[in-house]
Amino acid sequence: MGVLDRFETPKPISWLLNWSRRYSLWMFQFGLACCAIEMMAASGPRYDFMRFGIIPLPASPRQSDLMIVAGTVTDKMAPAIRKLYDQMPDPKYVISMGSCANCGGPYWDSCSVTKGVDQLIPVDVYVPGCPPRPEALMDGIVLLQEKIKNENIKESGAGVTVNPSELAERVAGVVGSDRFSSDNGTAKVRVDSDRWLEAHQTLGAEMPYFSWLSAIDWATEVAVGDPPASEDVESRYEILSCLGNVETGESVVLSTDIAKEDPSITSLTGVFGGADWHEREAAEMMGIEFVGHPNLTHLYLPDAFEGHPLRKTFRLLSRDVKPWPGTVDVEPMPDEQGPSTENPEDAG
Repeated sequence: MGVLDRFETPKPISWLLNWSRRYSLWMFQFGLACCAIEMMAASGPRYDFMRFGIIPLPASPRQSDLMIVAGTVTDKMAPAIRKLYDQMPDPKYVISMGSCANCGGPYWDSCSVTKGVDQLIPVDVYVPGCPPRPEALMDGIVLLQEKIKNENIKESGAGVTVNPSELAERVAGVVGSDRFSSDNGTAKVRVDSDRWLEAHQTLGAEMPYFSWLSAIDWATEVAVGDPPASEDVESRYEILSCLGNVETGESVVLSTDIAKEDPSITSLTGVFGGADWHEREAAEMMGIEFVGHPNLTHLYLPDAFEGHPLRKTFRLLSRDVKPWPGTVDVEPMPDEQGPSTENPEDAG
Protein backbone atom coordinates (compact mmCIF):
# COMPACT_ATOMS: atom_id res chain seq x y z
CA MET A 1 0.00 0.00 0.00
CA GLY A 2 3.02 2.28 -0.39
CA VAL A 3 3.59 4.97 2.25
CA LEU A 4 0.92 3.47 4.54
CA ASP A 5 3.20 0.48 5.14
CA ARG A 6 5.62 2.68 7.07
CA PHE A 7 3.20 4.44 9.40
CA GLU A 8 0.33 3.55 11.68
CA THR A 9 -2.83 4.51 9.81
CA PRO A 10 -5.31 6.71 11.73
CA LYS A 11 -8.61 4.94 12.31
CA PRO A 12 -10.75 7.24 10.12
CA ILE A 13 -8.39 6.73 7.15
CA SER A 14 -8.13 3.01 7.83
CA TRP A 15 -11.94 2.74 7.94
CA LEU A 16 -12.29 4.66 4.68
CA LEU A 17 -9.68 2.58 2.83
CA ASN A 18 -11.11 -0.71 4.09
CA TRP A 19 -14.61 0.40 3.14
CA SER A 20 -13.49 1.22 -0.40
CA ARG A 21 -11.54 -2.03 -0.77
CA ARG A 22 -14.33 -4.30 0.48
CA TYR A 23 -16.79 -2.92 -2.07
CA SER A 24 -14.42 -2.84 -5.07
CA LEU A 25 -13.02 -6.37 -5.24
CA TRP A 26 -11.80 -7.25 -8.72
CA MET A 27 -12.36 -10.99 -9.07
CA PHE A 28 -9.97 -13.29 -10.91
CA GLN A 29 -12.06 -16.42 -11.46
CA PHE A 30 -10.44 -19.85 -11.61
CA GLY A 31 -13.28 -22.11 -12.74
CA LEU A 32 -12.08 -25.70 -12.88
CA ALA A 33 -15.18 -27.90 -12.68
CA CYS A 34 -18.93 -27.90 -11.98
CA CYS A 35 -18.59 -25.31 -9.17
CA ALA A 36 -17.66 -22.82 -11.88
CA ILE A 37 -21.23 -23.02 -13.25
CA GLU A 38 -22.58 -21.93 -9.87
CA MET A 39 -20.02 -19.11 -9.78
CA MET A 40 -21.18 -17.96 -13.23
CA ALA A 41 -24.78 -18.06 -12.03
CA ALA A 42 -23.84 -15.83 -9.09
CA SER A 43 -22.58 -13.22 -11.55
CA GLY A 44 -25.73 -13.44 -13.67
CA PRO A 45 -28.79 -11.18 -13.49
CA ARG A 46 -30.73 -13.32 -10.99
CA TYR A 47 -28.10 -13.09 -8.22
CA ASP A 48 -25.95 -10.22 -9.55
CA PHE A 49 -23.07 -10.16 -7.08
CA MET A 50 -21.87 -6.92 -8.66
CA ARG A 51 -24.33 -5.22 -6.28
CA PHE A 52 -21.95 -6.38 -3.51
CA GLY A 53 -19.08 -4.55 -5.18
CA ILE A 54 -17.57 -7.61 -6.92
CA ILE A 55 -16.22 -6.79 -10.37
CA PRO A 56 -15.92 -10.11 -12.26
CA LEU A 57 -13.47 -11.25 -14.92
CA PRO A 58 -10.67 -8.65 -15.11
CA ALA A 59 -8.21 -8.91 -17.97
CA SER A 60 -5.30 -10.25 -15.94
CA PRO A 61 -4.26 -11.26 -12.41
CA ARG A 62 -2.30 -8.02 -12.13
CA GLN A 63 -5.60 -6.14 -11.99
CA SER A 64 -7.23 -8.48 -9.45
CA ASP A 65 -7.34 -8.67 -5.68
CA LEU A 66 -9.73 -11.63 -5.24
CA MET A 67 -9.22 -15.15 -6.62
CA ILE A 68 -12.14 -17.60 -6.49
CA VAL A 69 -10.98 -21.19 -7.04
CA ALA A 70 -14.10 -23.13 -8.04
CA GLY A 71 -13.71 -26.83 -8.74
CA THR A 72 -11.26 -29.69 -8.66
CA VAL A 73 -7.58 -28.70 -8.39
CA THR A 74 -5.30 -31.26 -10.04
CA ASP A 75 -1.58 -31.58 -9.43
CA LYS A 76 -0.94 -30.55 -13.03
CA MET A 77 -2.98 -27.35 -12.59
CA ALA A 78 -1.38 -26.51 -9.23
CA PRO A 79 1.72 -24.67 -10.61
CA ALA A 80 -0.51 -22.43 -12.77
CA ILE A 81 -2.67 -21.50 -9.78
CA ARG A 82 0.40 -20.63 -7.72
CA LYS A 83 1.98 -18.61 -10.52
CA LEU A 84 -1.18 -16.58 -11.16
CA TYR A 85 -1.65 -15.99 -7.43
CA ASP A 86 1.91 -14.66 -7.19
CA GLN A 87 1.17 -12.25 -10.04
CA MET A 88 -1.73 -10.66 -8.14
CA PRO A 89 -0.80 -7.47 -6.26
CA ASP A 90 -1.07 -7.23 -2.48
CA PRO A 91 -3.37 -7.12 -0.63
CA LYS A 92 -5.06 -10.15 -2.21
CA TYR A 93 -7.65 -12.66 -1.07
CA VAL A 94 -8.73 -16.21 -1.97
CA ILE A 95 -12.12 -17.92 -1.73
CA SER A 96 -12.11 -21.71 -2.01
CA MET A 97 -15.46 -22.73 -3.52
CA GLY A 98 -16.75 -26.29 -3.20
CA SER A 99 -15.61 -29.52 -1.60
CA CYS A 100 -13.05 -30.29 -4.32
CA ALA A 101 -11.25 -26.97 -3.88
CA ASN A 102 -11.54 -27.24 -0.08
CA CYS A 103 -10.17 -30.75 0.45
CA GLY A 104 -10.27 -32.79 -2.77
CA GLY A 105 -13.95 -33.63 -2.41
CA PRO A 106 -15.08 -37.01 -3.77
CA TYR A 107 -11.71 -37.31 -5.53
CA TRP A 108 -9.57 -36.86 -2.41
CA ASP A 109 -7.98 -40.31 -2.86
CA SER A 110 -7.05 -39.74 -6.52
CA CYS A 111 -3.35 -39.70 -7.36
CA SER A 112 -3.81 -36.60 -9.53
CA VAL A 113 -5.97 -34.39 -7.29
CA THR A 114 -4.54 -31.82 -4.86
CA LYS A 115 -6.00 -32.26 -1.38
CA GLY A 116 -7.22 -28.70 -1.13
CA VAL A 117 -6.07 -25.47 -2.76
CA ASP A 118 -4.83 -24.28 0.66
CA GLN A 119 -1.80 -26.55 0.11
CA LEU A 120 -0.76 -24.11 -2.63
CA ILE A 121 -1.97 -20.67 -1.56
CA PRO A 122 -3.46 -19.14 1.62
CA VAL A 123 -7.27 -19.26 1.69
CA ASP A 124 -9.40 -16.61 3.42
CA VAL A 125 -12.90 -18.11 3.10
CA TYR A 126 -14.06 -21.68 2.47
CA VAL A 127 -17.46 -22.21 0.80
CA PRO A 128 -18.71 -25.77 1.47
CA GLY A 129 -20.95 -27.79 -0.85
CA CYS A 130 -20.79 -30.10 -3.85
CA PRO A 131 -21.45 -27.89 -5.63
CA PRO A 132 -22.46 -24.93 -3.43
CA ARG A 133 -25.36 -22.82 -4.65
CA PRO A 134 -24.80 -19.20 -5.72
CA GLU A 135 -26.29 -18.07 -2.41
CA ALA A 136 -23.49 -19.90 -0.58
CA LEU A 137 -20.84 -18.11 -2.62
CA MET A 138 -22.47 -14.77 -1.94
CA ASP A 139 -22.46 -15.57 1.78
CA GLY A 140 -18.73 -16.31 1.51
CA ILE A 141 -18.19 -12.95 -0.20
CA VAL A 142 -19.99 -11.18 2.65
CA LEU A 143 -17.77 -12.98 5.17
CA LEU A 144 -14.67 -11.87 3.27
CA GLN A 145 -15.91 -8.29 3.22
CA GLU A 146 -16.37 -8.41 7.00
CA LYS A 147 -12.77 -9.61 7.30
CA ILE A 148 -11.51 -6.78 5.11
CA LYS A 149 -13.55 -4.29 7.16
CA ASN A 150 -11.57 -5.13 10.31
CA GLU A 151 -8.12 -5.42 8.71
CA ASN A 152 -5.02 -3.50 9.64
CA ILE A 153 -3.90 -1.71 6.47
CA LYS A 154 -0.25 -1.98 7.41
CA GLU A 155 -0.40 -5.78 7.76
CA SER A 156 -2.77 -6.61 4.90
CA GLY A 157 -0.09 -6.47 2.20
CA ALA A 158 2.33 -8.89 3.80
CA GLY A 159 3.40 -11.39 1.14
CA VAL A 160 6.12 -13.87 0.39
CA THR A 161 9.02 -12.52 -1.69
CA VAL A 162 11.45 -14.92 -3.35
CA ASN A 163 14.78 -13.74 -4.77
CA PRO A 164 15.51 -16.13 -7.69
CA SER A 165 19.21 -15.25 -7.81
CA GLU A 166 19.76 -16.03 -4.12
CA LEU A 167 17.61 -19.16 -4.41
CA ALA A 168 19.61 -20.47 -7.39
CA GLU A 169 22.90 -19.91 -5.57
CA ARG A 170 21.61 -21.60 -2.41
CA VAL A 171 20.23 -24.64 -4.27
CA ALA A 172 23.45 -24.95 -6.28
CA GLY A 173 25.36 -25.18 -3.01
CA VAL A 174 22.99 -27.85 -1.70
CA VAL A 175 23.36 -30.10 -4.76
CA GLY A 176 27.07 -29.38 -5.22
CA SER A 177 26.94 -27.49 -8.52
CA ASP A 178 28.74 -24.35 -9.63
CA ARG A 179 26.48 -23.69 -12.63
CA PHE A 180 23.35 -21.70 -11.89
CA SER A 181 21.38 -18.75 -13.24
CA SER A 182 18.23 -16.72 -12.61
CA ASP A 183 17.28 -15.68 -16.13
CA ASN A 184 13.72 -14.39 -16.59
CA GLY A 185 13.13 -14.60 -12.85
CA THR A 186 13.51 -18.41 -12.74
CA ALA A 187 16.11 -20.08 -10.54
CA LYS A 188 17.90 -22.71 -12.64
CA VAL A 189 20.69 -25.08 -11.60
CA ARG A 190 22.62 -27.42 -13.92
CA VAL A 191 23.91 -30.76 -12.70
CA ASP A 192 25.89 -33.59 -14.30
CA SER A 193 23.81 -36.42 -15.73
CA ASP A 194 25.43 -39.00 -13.44
CA ARG A 195 24.28 -36.94 -10.41
CA TRP A 196 20.72 -36.38 -11.68
CA LEU A 197 19.05 -38.75 -9.24
CA GLU A 198 21.35 -37.78 -6.35
CA ALA A 199 20.56 -34.07 -6.81
CA HIS A 200 16.82 -34.73 -6.56
CA GLN A 201 17.28 -36.96 -3.52
CA THR A 202 19.33 -34.24 -1.80
CA LEU A 203 16.86 -31.50 -2.65
CA GLY A 204 13.73 -33.54 -1.90
CA ALA A 205 13.45 -32.50 1.75
CA GLU A 206 13.73 -28.76 0.96
CA MET A 207 11.69 -28.88 -2.27
CA PRO A 208 9.18 -31.71 -1.76
CA TYR A 209 6.74 -30.67 -4.51
CA PHE A 210 7.44 -32.16 -7.97
CA SER A 211 5.93 -29.88 -10.62
CA TRP A 212 7.02 -31.14 -14.05
CA LEU A 213 9.71 -32.81 -16.16
CA SER A 214 10.41 -32.20 -19.83
CA ALA A 215 13.12 -32.43 -22.50
CA ILE A 216 14.50 -30.22 -25.27
CA ASP A 217 16.13 -31.36 -28.51
CA TRP A 218 19.05 -29.03 -29.20
CA ALA A 219 19.96 -30.24 -32.70
CA THR A 220 21.92 -29.01 -35.69
CA GLU A 221 20.24 -31.48 -38.03
CA VAL A 222 16.69 -30.77 -39.20
CA ALA A 223 14.02 -32.84 -40.88
CA VAL A 224 14.14 -33.31 -44.63
CA GLY A 225 12.35 -30.44 -46.36
CA ASP A 226 12.87 -27.98 -43.53
CA PRO A 227 14.91 -24.83 -44.12
CA PRO A 228 18.41 -24.85 -42.57
CA ALA A 229 18.79 -23.64 -38.99
CA SER A 230 19.31 -19.88 -38.72
CA GLU A 231 22.19 -20.38 -36.29
CA ASP A 232 24.35 -23.17 -34.92
CA VAL A 233 23.01 -24.91 -31.85
CA GLU A 234 24.39 -27.70 -29.71
CA SER A 235 23.55 -31.28 -30.60
CA ARG A 236 22.24 -32.68 -27.30
CA TYR A 237 19.15 -33.44 -25.29
CA GLU A 238 18.47 -31.29 -22.24
CA ILE A 239 16.36 -32.80 -19.44
CA LEU A 240 14.65 -30.35 -17.08
CA SER A 241 12.62 -30.80 -13.92
CA CYS A 242 10.91 -28.27 -11.65
CA LEU A 243 10.72 -28.70 -7.88
CA GLY A 244 9.04 -26.41 -5.39
CA ASN A 245 7.94 -25.72 -1.86
CA VAL A 246 4.29 -24.63 -1.61
CA GLU A 247 4.76 -23.23 1.90
CA THR A 248 7.58 -20.84 1.00
CA GLY A 249 6.56 -20.22 -2.62
CA GLU A 250 10.03 -21.19 -3.85
CA SER A 251 10.62 -23.20 -7.03
CA VAL A 252 13.76 -24.19 -8.92
CA VAL A 253 14.48 -25.82 -12.27
CA LEU A 254 17.17 -28.53 -12.43
CA SER A 255 18.66 -29.37 -15.82
CA THR A 256 21.20 -31.76 -17.27
CA ASP A 257 22.47 -32.80 -20.71
CA ILE A 258 22.60 -36.27 -22.24
CA ALA A 259 24.30 -37.34 -25.47
CA LYS A 260 22.19 -38.22 -28.49
CA GLU A 261 24.24 -41.37 -29.03
CA ASP A 262 22.93 -42.76 -25.73
CA PRO A 263 19.73 -40.90 -24.72
CA SER A 264 19.25 -42.43 -21.30
CA ILE A 265 19.13 -41.18 -17.72
CA THR A 266 18.13 -42.50 -14.31
CA SER A 267 14.41 -42.35 -13.51
CA LEU A 268 13.14 -40.10 -10.70
CA THR A 269 10.09 -42.24 -9.92
CA GLY A 270 11.81 -43.69 -6.84
CA VAL A 271 12.04 -40.18 -5.35
CA PHE A 272 8.99 -38.41 -6.81
CA GLY A 273 6.04 -40.56 -7.80
CA GLY A 274 4.67 -37.67 -9.86
CA ALA A 275 7.57 -38.07 -12.32
CA ASP A 276 5.97 -41.26 -13.66
CA TRP A 277 3.79 -39.81 -16.42
CA HIS A 278 6.19 -36.97 -17.21
CA GLU A 279 8.97 -39.46 -17.95
CA ARG A 280 6.62 -41.63 -19.99
CA GLU A 281 5.74 -38.60 -22.11
CA ALA A 282 9.42 -37.69 -22.63
CA ALA A 283 10.22 -41.30 -23.53
CA GLU A 284 7.39 -41.45 -26.05
CA MET A 285 7.87 -38.05 -27.64
CA MET A 286 11.68 -37.72 -27.45
CA GLY A 287 12.87 -41.33 -27.33
CA ILE A 288 14.70 -40.92 -24.01
CA GLU A 289 15.14 -44.02 -21.88
CA PHE A 290 14.57 -43.52 -18.15
CA VAL A 291 16.51 -46.32 -16.48
CA GLY A 292 14.58 -47.85 -13.60
CA HIS A 293 11.14 -46.60 -14.68
CA PRO A 294 8.56 -49.31 -13.91
CA ASN A 295 6.37 -48.87 -17.00
CA LEU A 296 7.55 -46.84 -20.01
CA THR A 297 4.44 -47.52 -22.13
CA HIS A 298 2.86 -45.08 -24.56
CA LEU A 299 0.52 -42.38 -23.27
CA TYR A 300 -0.71 -40.82 -26.51
CA LEU A 301 0.33 -42.78 -29.59
CA PRO A 302 -0.46 -46.31 -30.81
CA ASP A 303 2.08 -48.93 -29.80
CA ALA A 304 2.95 -49.52 -33.47
CA PHE A 305 3.76 -45.86 -34.08
CA GLU A 306 7.25 -45.37 -35.49
CA GLY A 307 9.50 -42.52 -34.39
CA HIS A 308 9.40 -39.80 -31.76
CA PRO A 309 7.36 -36.71 -32.81
CA LEU A 310 9.24 -34.06 -30.79
CA ARG A 311 12.66 -34.87 -32.19
CA LYS A 312 13.90 -32.36 -34.73
CA THR A 313 14.55 -35.17 -37.22
CA PHE A 314 11.00 -36.55 -37.12
CA ARG A 315 9.30 -36.41 -40.51
CA LEU A 316 5.78 -35.02 -40.32
CA LEU A 317 3.02 -37.00 -42.05
CA SER A 318 2.30 -33.96 -44.20
CA ARG A 319 5.75 -34.43 -45.78
CA ASP A 320 5.77 -38.21 -45.89
CA VAL A 321 2.36 -39.79 -46.43
CA LYS A 322 2.05 -43.13 -44.62
CA PRO A 323 -0.84 -44.97 -42.97
CA TRP A 324 -1.56 -44.38 -39.29
CA PRO A 325 -1.36 -47.62 -37.25
CA GLY A 326 -4.78 -49.10 -36.65
CA THR A 327 -6.72 -46.96 -39.14
CA VAL A 328 -8.79 -48.32 -42.04
CA ASP A 329 -8.65 -46.28 -45.23
CA VAL A 330 -11.86 -45.91 -47.19
CA GLU A 331 -9.90 -45.35 -50.39
CA PRO A 332 -6.40 -46.35 -51.58
CA MET A 333 -3.35 -44.41 -50.44
CA PRO A 334 -1.53 -42.38 -53.13
CA ASP A 335 0.49 -44.50 -55.59
CA GLU A 336 -1.30 -47.64 -54.41
CA GLN A 337 -3.63 -49.73 -56.56
CA GLY A 338 -6.84 -50.45 -54.65
CA PRO A 339 -8.98 -53.54 -55.20
CA SER A 340 -11.31 -53.37 -58.19
CA THR A 341 -15.04 -53.49 -57.46
CA GLU A 342 -16.02 -54.02 -61.09
CA ASN A 343 -16.45 -57.52 -62.50
CA PRO A 344 -15.08 -57.73 -66.08
CA GLU A 345 -17.72 -60.34 -66.99
CA ASP A 346 -20.53 -58.07 -65.82
CA ALA A 347 -19.05 -55.25 -67.88
CA GLY A 348 -19.35 -57.38 -71.03
